[in-house]
Amino acid sequence: MSDLDDILNGLDITDIPKDEILKEKKKRVNGCRKGKVAERDICHEMEIMFPGEIFRRVPMSGAFMGGFNFKKNMHINDEAKKTLTGDIITPTWMKFSFESKAYDDTPMFHKILCGEDKDLDKWIDQAMGDANKVDKKMLIIFRITSKRKAFVCIEREVFNNFCISRYDQYPPNYIIYKNGKYIILEKSYFMDLYFSKYKTKEDWFYTKPKTESI
Repeated sequence: MSDLDDILNGLDITDIPKDEILKEKKKRVNGCRKGKVAERDICHEMEIMFPGEIFRRVPMSGAFMGGFNFKKNMHINDEAKKTLTGDIITPTWMKFSFESKAYDDTPMFHKILCGEDKDLDKWIDQAMGDANKVDKKMLIIFRITSKRKAFVCIEREVFNNFCISRYDQYPPNYIIYKNGKYIILEKSYFMDLYFSKYKTKEDWFYTKPKTESI
């Protein structure tokens, strides 16, 4: 086990009292468990998709470098900032900051189709803010547990580059959100047909194609 694993395991402690009886407290605990399970599932899926790479939950579910904590922890080195920003620790070459959410019935698609879901808007602001701090692209993965379905929200411009760079088609079902700025689609479809092709640090997300000098 690496030193990083030791540190993360030491920080990831959420002991649930066995005699907990307050419904409100139980609801918060269940929400915490759902969030952790969702993050661990993402790590497991990414390690299958990218063999040999290591993905881990960020301590405190991303709160270590999220929001105002980023300024508070400015003293750590740039590599650590990139590693600990977002909800998932990724390989250094990966230019995405993962934001993981898991709720029973949030966000609501009728609100999304009407152009405004406050929960999703808050997630986007958070994910965009964290990703921009470390020069990455945001990738929100949200699971609606009551429907047993998961979806992704990504900048449409970034998603278009997935398609253009490999001549891929748009998926059969998707939602364009916030005047065309973001696209929402089913997670399994996105991972299998698009993200799985993002394999190495030589990918266009990491290194721009070299132009020939005139």
